[in-house]
Amino acid sequence: MKRVIIAFAAVVLSIGGLYAQEKINWTDIQTSQKQIAQPENKGKLIFVDCFTSWCGWCKVMDSKTFADKTITALMNHYFISVKFDAEQKEDVNFADKTYKYVKQGRGGINLLTVELLGNKIGYPSFVILNNDLTKKQVLTGYYPKEEFEKQIIFICEGYDKKMSYEDFSAKYDTEIRPAVMKKIQ
Repeated sequence: MKRVIIAFAAVVLSIGGLYAQEKINWTDIQTSQKQIAQPENKGKLIFVDCFTSWCGWCKVMDSKTFADKTITALMNHYFISVKFDAEQKEDVNFADKTYKYVKQGRGGINLLTVELLGNKIGYPSFVILNNDLTKKQVLTGYYPKEEFEKQIIFICEGYDKKMSYEDFSAKYDTEIRPAVMKKIQ
């Protein structure tokens, strides 16, 4: 009986371990600066998910797009992924600056959000930073997993510098996606 319990526990733990590996490795904005400098993260970019607690589409991104196994694999392959509450009240130290919370109307905003998004504040918004912490790309709004996958590969594989998004999309399913999926497995 003991062996059965031990075997059952081992199976449950191994399934739990597999499940844990199927999630995006989210971190905070300050930790991301330290992680990007690590040798094992050479070549990675920083992905910042700017969200708010009241944003319905942010929650849909979390439950549908970010929960997808392919998206998880892509995110963990290409990025140090950051969840950033755009209305965070605590000061944030990032890129040698301190960003404070500013009250506006009934709510407020952390000024890092303004720095990252400029004058186009909306949620969800995603900012891709180069490893020197400069802005590479801003994506705004909700993305279904299929479209989000294409956007990430277009940017992270450098197709944004080689061809139009229309040309990329025409080759995506037959040429580009199969090669990338092979690479990230």
